[in-house]
Amino acid sequence: MKKEPTSTAERVLGALAESPGGTAAELADALGAGRSTVAKALVALATDGRVIRRAGEAAPGGRSADRWSLATAKKPAAKKAATPAKAGDRLAKGELRAAVLAHLRAHRGEDLSPTAVARALGRSAGATANALARLADAGEALEVPGPPRRFRIAR
Repeated sequence: MKKEPTSTAERVLGALAESPGGTAAELADALGAGRSTVAKALVALATDGRVIRRAGEAAPGGRSADRWSLATAKKPAAKKAATPAKAGDRLAKGELRAAVLAHLRAHRGEDLSPTAVARALGRSAGATANALARLADAGEALEVPGPPRRFRIAR
């Protein structure tokens, strides 16, 4: 059974409808919500195929922020992991791996570093790297040869 979006997710969708291409920080300012709250709502909406993330480009001294917009056509949603446990931000067993797999599927054909995936999901790079390694061991992700360490979806 698919969980209905939170009120924050609904507000984010409304803000994106009015002003597509916003960053998480811009959306948070427009909604009067926390940046991390909006970022988590965006990741959940991306997992459901309702929004699209355009990765920020490399720039001197870092990279620009990711831009978000509404998905033009509803894609079949990837099997979504259960909602995070109520106690803090702790995920249940297998939820991070499912979120990482959904992120790889959403970025098919891209070579992604554990750090990039971790930032997109709002999780630690170490735990994300472990999840990517397990997905590679299971044949669901491919580790791209050579440094730096990068992964892509296998199928």
